[in-house]
Amino acid sequence: MKKIQSITSSLYKIATDTGAATLIGDIDYYVIGIAYDSNKKKLYGIATNAIKGTSVIPSQLIEINMDTAKGKLIGDIVVTKEDYKLPAVVIAHSFSNPTFNSAGTLVAWNDTDGHICSIDLNDAKARCGEDVMKGADVVAEGKEVTKNIVLSFNNMNVLYLIDELEVFTVNNEEEREFQGKLDKHLAVTNGDFNPVTGQFWGLYFNNVKGDDGVTGNLFVINIDERTLINTLSIPDNIQAITWVYDPI
Repeated sequence: MKKIQSITSSLYKIATDTGAATLIGDIDYYVIGIAYDSNKKKLYGIATNAIKGTSVIPSQLIEINMDTAKGKLIGDIVVTKEDYKLPAVVIAHSFSNPTFNSAGTLVAWNDTDGHICSIDLNDAKARCGEDVMKGADVVAEGKEVTKNIVLSFNNMNVLYLIDELEVFTVNNEEEREFQGKLDKHLAVTNGDFNPVTGQFWGLYFNNVKGDDGVTGNLFVINIDERTLINTLSIPDNIQAITWVYDPI
């Protein structure tokens, strides 16, 4: 997904061997995150559109046609305060980093208050209550939640969360486990796991040099060892990537 204007984004297909990008088309939304549902074989995106005259930046859930790139609005992603055991009030939140588990459940990072929430694909309502993993439980105790969060399920259906350089896994009991720390030159801003190899492919805006001498801004990372395997050069301003695949 590539930003082509300040308002809309475009969809690209990336060759995984060379990094060459083939334009599919304009999405008609400004998209900050994409995720592929391998069960429904559909591509979804999180778009953002500021409300005029306010500082609130609500997010929208869209379905993206993979042949034409056109986005179709499902709805504004809203959270009800009843999910937090408070009176029911619908509020707009900002979301990023959508990712699907193997059962077809979409989860995303709630940038507004630092929670991991599930999002309904039919009405875009987000569930952020006690029955959903909370980002606050993922972050090390006493540490502020940051904006630079990367969230993705790997090919073994394990949810990984990268906060700045720190790598965590999150289990179904809402417990996080620290896995290690990435080198500072591997500070990725978005990414997804290869469904076959389990390697993490992450985006960064600066080029680094891999062991094979190739430079690029798309990193292939062994997430268990926190080491760089390869780099590819892809077009500038790519903001989000996802793998499109059929379940094995």
